[in-house]
Amino acid sequence: MEYGLELQAIQRNNSILYPYKIQKNLTLYFDEYRNVELEYLKHKKQFDKNQNTLLLYDEYLERLSNCQSRLLKRFSHLAQINESGQHNEDSMISGTEQLPDFGGYESWQQNGMSCLVDGNYEIDSYSSFWQNPVENGTISAGCWSYPDGGLHLGLDIASAMYSDVLAVANGIILYAHAPVDSNNGYLGNWCGWPNGGGNTICMVVAVNDRLYAISYAHLSNEIYVTSGQQVSQGTVIAKSGNSGNSTGPHTHVEVFELKQDLNSIVEYFRNSGADFSFGCGYSEAATCSGYACRIDPETVLEGV
Repeated sequence: MEYGLELQAIQRNNSILYPYKIQKNLTLYFDEYRNVELEYLKHKKQFDKNQNTLLLYDEYLERLSNCQSRLLKRFSHLAQINESGQHNEDSMISGTEQLPDFGGYESWQQNGMSCLVDGNYEIDSYSSFWQNPVENGTISAGCWSYPDGGLHLGLDIASAMYSDVLAVANGIILYAHAPVDSNNGYLGNWCGWPNGGGNTICMVVAVNDRLYAISYAHLSNEIYVTSGQQVSQGTVIAKSGNSGNSTGPHTHVEVFELKQDLNSIVEYFRNSGADFSFGCGYSEAATCSGYACRIDPETVLEGV
């Protein structure tokens, strides 16, 4: 379908325009955004490792970023994640019997997981520092608000599409699901779990004798881990993307300092229906529950 005909079909359907409640004089931004996407798709098959195509991709990212930054200024109150919607049951850890032990690499290689053994939480199984979640990324929005206003409960790390997303420390995966395309993001797109997260991962990590939960949102659909899996610090767990309620290629990271033991946290996560907020909700900054306290990721992710 030619661009003009496709745009007419989109305008008739209004599927993109509805979430924004936009005025007619703002349709230019969406036309430009759609045009950038169509241009990218037209050239996508030609991409390879030579310099010209890499430059073309860089130019695409720059134009896409410019388009979406203008949208963000008008609709920053929408660019968040919330607890409505429905999680995917098969993507959630099934119980404490599925928990792997830290350092059980041999049993992981043999059968995909190992059993939790009492007393396995020795201090030498904890990571001694935090790994940056996205190498060569740039902070585009921090806690607890967006640059242009509006509540923001995590850290946004902008990077090129399909950048490596890493495990920040030794830990286990509580939830990993990639239900949508890698680059389907726009403001008001409430797909994924939590609502608006697009493709997401949630895990528990052990750092310096403490347990933390960390979640990643707006990932590509290239996710390399599954729930219940043990991962070591620095492992590539996914590729970055622009999925869900997202305004451009970036990874949204939230961190919680856990207040209970691992078994209790897993049980709560399962019984709550995969609560990525661990009882802290999505309406206030720096909140605490009986299970965790939401903290600013920059307080632990030194040098990100």
